[in-house]
Amino acid sequence: MTKTTNYQLPKWEKTDRIQMSDFNDMTAALDAALKANADAIAAVGYVTGRYTGTGSYPRTIDLGFQPKAVVLTTYTGYTNNSGSPFGGVFGVGMPLSGCAEVASNGFTLKAEYVNQKNTVYNYIAFK
Repeated sequence: MTKTTNYQLPKWEKTDRIQMSDFNDMTAALDAALKANADAIAAVGYVTGRYTGTGSYPRTIDLGFQPKAVVLTTYTGYTNNSGSPFGGVFGVGMPLSGCAEVASNGFTLKAEYVNQKNTVYNYIAFK
């Protein structure tokens, strides 16, 4: 029997005698690799995302955690247009000009500028 390159999983050939221990070892290796991958994903210190404005507010973007800070822009990257904030940087205790603030589970949009109907917004939320 040969083994795969990355995880040393069994690669049986027609003439190989298949053993239960081979399956159990393979299952344990897969379980460990999947756990390590999940732990690595959970350790990332930020998430990125996108939402489309609805035109109504307040509206909370649910991230499943309270971010320490958020960077918010329109899909074009703009944060301001003629003095109207379409985005910016805000954090815990530091709202964005009354337009957005951190919530316990994400961030809350409090003005039309950051939730204009059919406008796409991008964000980076730091854990």
